[in-house]
Amino acid sequence: LEHLNAASFGATAAHLRPPLASDMGVPAFFRWLSERYPKILVDLIEAKSADPHIPLDVCAPNPNGVEFDNLYIDMNGIIHPCSHPEDRPAPKSEEEMFCNVCYYVD
Repeated sequence: LEHLNAASFGATAAHLRPPLASDMGVPAFFRWLSERYPKILVDLIEAKSADPHIPLDVCAPNPNGVEFDNLYIDMNGIIHPCSHPEDRPAPKSEEEMFCNVCYYVD
């Protein structure tokens, strides 16, 4: 395998490695990942309860036909607006900021 390199696959070494984290933020990294590995993006069907007052049966089969074990959230996109909101004063304490984050995620 030592004789294989990026040129063997018709790609440059720069194309194969992600940009440095210091050169980009989460949106740019996501764009790089999704362009490099397009199959990571999948449209999903969201199960909905017939009555909004009745909780969704989480034991029912997944309507997508596949189970997912991980959920990745860009917390930077949540923490920043919760700690530096544009439509109201900034939180007075860390505790208030964490409450804002929990409210946003819920």
